[in-house]
Amino acid sequence: MQRYAKLVIFGKPGSGKTTLLKHLANQCIQGTFQPDRLPIFISLRYLDPKNQQPGQTLFKGIQHNLEPCQLSEGEVKQLLQKGQCLILLDGLDEVAQLVKADILTEIRYFTVEYYNNYFVITSRLTSQSKEPKPTAVDPPIFAGGRYFCPR
Repeated sequence: MQRYAKLVIFGKPGSGKTTLLKHLANQCIQGTFQPDRLPIFISLRYLDPKNQQPGQTLFKGIQHNLEPCQLSEGEVKQLLQKGQCLILLDGLDEVAQLVKADILTEIRYFTVEYYNNYFVITSRLTSQSKEPKPTAVDPPIFAGGRYFCPR
């Protein structure tokens, strides 16, 4: 994961996708994975993109998660602009169908606007068949990203 700034991880239900993201956040805090970045964990299903400008839904989610740090909006924006964040987006498959296209647009916008940050997204596979069929990759979530489907 050190090699890719943008990564999507697909897996079956209960395969440990959320646990992996939390592990990455802890490793980041402990300084053994992306030690110069601030980990930010967001459950995508709680984001509401209604009536938001592009980039604002994720920004507000990040700002909300950083409230205990008492950072101003300007300080959060500065962290993002400098590429000092490890943004962990959990559960793309759990986003309501009504807003999924908006959330995908939001992610694409955000990963372009704040391209110096590292992004990891998790999602379930859409099928229980032997051949994995990732969700939400046509069109790709972000250009230049890597997709990982464990077998």
